[in-house]
Amino acid sequence: MSANRISSLNERIRGHAFVLIALGLCAVIFLLDINLKNGIGIPFLYVVPILLGSFSPTRQCIPMAVLCTLLTVTGYGLAPPGAYAEISIANRTMGILAVWIFAIFARRRKISEEQLRSSARRNQAVLETAIDAIVTIDAKGLMVDLNPATERIFGYARSELLGRNVSMLMPDPYQREHDGYLGHYVQSGEKKIIGIGREVVARRKDGSVFPVDLAVSEMFLDNGRFFLGIVRDISDRKKAERDKEKIERIAAGRERLAVLGEVAAGVAHEFRNPLHGVLNCVKIIRSKTKADASVQQWLDMQEEGLNRMDLISSRLLRLSRDEMGPKVPRDPGEVLRSSIAFIEARAQKAGVPIELEIEPGLACIAIDAERISEAVLNLLTNALDASAAGGTVWVRAMKSVDIPGMLEIVVKDEGAGMPLDVQERAFEAFFTTKPIGKGSGLGLALVKKVVDQHGGIVELASAQGQGTQVKILLPVTI
Repeated sequence: MSANRISSLNERIRGHAFVLIALGLCAVIFLLDINLKNGIGIPFLYVVPILLGSFSPTRQCIPMAVLCTLLTVTGYGLAPPGAYAEISIANRTMGILAVWIFAIFARRRKISEEQLRSSARRNQAVLETAIDAIVTIDAKGLMVDLNPATERIFGYARSELLGRNVSMLMPDPYQREHDGYLGHYVQSGEKKIIGIGREVVARRKDGSVFPVDLAVSEMFLDNGRFFLGIVRDISDRKKAERDKEKIERIAAGRERLAVLGEVAAGVAHEFRNPLHGVLNCVKIIRSKTKADASVQQWLDMQEEGLNRMDLISSRLLRLSRDEMGPKVPRDPGEVLRSSIAFIEARAQKAGVPIELEIEPGLACIAIDAERISEAVLNLLTNALDASAAGGTVWVRAMKSVDIPGMLEIVVKDEGAGMPLDVQERAFEAFFTTKPIGKGSGLGLALVKKVVDQHGGIVELASAQGQGTQVKILLPVTI
């Protein structure tokens, strides 16, 4: 049986007990009244049952007053005659009047008590069912009351919080600042947190922190000044905001790519063709001035810049095109070796070895080898850019253990790694953290597009100071 049902049953039993006692007193008073002479003020004693009825949890005052009135009138007729009939009538009339005055007063008091109890139950129900944490603290910042949501949100039991400073629910610097804010307000009346809702960070029992909306109000009770804090966990709202921003960034990126697709054909004719002509001129000049070292140095710089321009325009064209070449069965190990061979000279110059590991017995898979090779080259370029001399870049190809039926290609470096905010935007077109002139922000976007076109998955794992790993998962059969 629940505690509420037990309490209700006890209240009903107590109410019936009070009624029975009051009825017993009425019987005793009635017997006295009919056995004593008229003129004695026995009817005034009926006020006692009325008072007892007022302590009953049920509303029995008016029915009890009716009963006492009937007994008073009946007693006048049954009682022995007295010396003064007028005095007896006056006593009984005043007795009845006193009974009804007390009955009406007791009934109003009972209604007021019931209303107060009902209001208290409603307030308690609000506190117990509220989804927000509600904490009451005193002027010293000590918690004196809290609702069940506080236990659920912060992970503490009620007994662990009562009597403790509310700052235990806050991380630094809020924890150190809280008592100062409260003391300053009590002394000066200047509001910094009182009556002002704001967004802060709270701390759970396990030490994890999470964003909350905090509202603090002040109240004065008979036993002093108190503050009421309402805390709402807004972790889901913040996540939704981040997801919305991410979707908006992706949509904006797609719009930019759509515009890019419209100008890509013009770039191919108006930019790349003259660019190749200039590159050929540089090569001809180089062949005719082999002996002049200073001229060769300038030509190297020109050729490097022109090759970079050609690479960026090529990536733009590929990123803007949806079509792929035919998918034909290819040995994944062969594709990786050719990609590494293409960039091997740069890796040696940077002092960063590339280690290749291929699981024996890998079957051929149907892919557009040129586009997969370009995706791997982009990953290798990023890995080399992130690696310092002496570091190593690993390339592995194997059957996926986590997802059967998939080929797993992993490129891992020992570079500086990425913070979380960079990881969230890593595959967005034109997003880059590299210095101006060192990156276009198209490499990883192109990787994702190529893998998506093959029905695959791209996974990024990175930690600052521990390097970055990009994993490509491709279906073995397409």
